[in-house]
Amino acid sequence: AKQWKVPIEYKKIRETWKCNYGKDTYYRYRIQGGKYKVPDGGAVGKYGKDVRNKDGSGGYYKSPQSHRAWVARGSNFQLGKNRSVKWAGAVSAFGVKLGSSTQYDSDHKQRITAGNKSNARHDIWGKNDKVSGKPGVFYSF
Repeated sequence: AKQWKVPIEYKKIRETWKCNYGKDTYYRYRIQGGKYKVPDGGAVGKYGKDVRNKDGSGGYYKSPQSHRAWVARGSNFQLGKNRSVKWAGAVSAFGVKLGSSTQYDSDHKQRITAGNKSNARHDIWGKNDKVSGKPGVFYSF
């Protein structure tokens, strides 16, 4: 169980805030993950740090029972909405240089596929909530 790192192109967004019925205007800049962009001759994705210590029976039995679910043999489950962790590579955009980092994102997908070798189900659980809620990420056992 290793994290999967993907190259993401970031953009700098200027937000305008108006207060006091439009009399006061404030500006704020934020960095937002944009499109998936593979560098010339670069990897489309690569393995990150080992996260096996987050999966397994220890984490499962410590998790709240309300966060648990399971995946049937030979099927899969994918989290494609709500919030999840995304890894990004080094990029430079709009004069801002960013290194590898982790952030919460709303369009990241996490998928788990249960194998066919045993008759048992594959147990999963959400880190922060049930897998159908806002789990952040999910782990497996």
